[in-house]
Amino acid sequence: MLYGRKNQLGDSYDTPIFGTTESGSSVPKDVLGKDSIAPNIAYRLIKDELMNEGNARLNLATFCQTYMEDEATKLMAETLEKNAIDKSEYPQTTEMENRCVNMIANLWNAPKELNYIGTSTVGSSEACMLGGMAMKFRWRNRAEKLGIDTTKRKPNLVVSSGFQVCWE
Repeated sequence: MLYGRKNQLGDSYDTPIFGTTESGSSVPKDVLGKDSIAPNIAYRLIKDELMNEGNARLNLATFCQTYMEDEATKLMAETLEKNAIDKSEYPQTTEMENRCVNMIANLWNAPKELNYIGTSTVGSSEACMLGGMAMKFRWRNRAEKLGIDTTKRKPNLVVSSGFQVCWE
């Protein structure tokens, strides 16, 4: 989770230096400016600020995708404006999400006679936490059926040294 904080790196303004008429004015970093700036200047400022970060193609240590087909990138760019949580406005997106849930259920050999649920998530941490909540609820239901007082006993989650970062 990100928390707001005062700029700890020094300057509270960025100064574009791209040889444009906007180059003479500074852009505040922590508040909205009184005036708008050209989209190309905003793009360059952000791109330059991110320039010294790691290269995802060279990052083999975390859960990032290092390569993507051009068609996948194009599909993402063409659907950025969709609010996938709005199921009534985007019913076909919802249908595709349901098909993905079915694919994953089949991949994990979910019993066909059971009703299973699933949802899309933005990232692996979110998915792991939702899975953890599902395990907790299943444990609680099973414990109650066995007569275990769930206010006095808690489930135990054992993770290996290769755990997902959200469990830290």
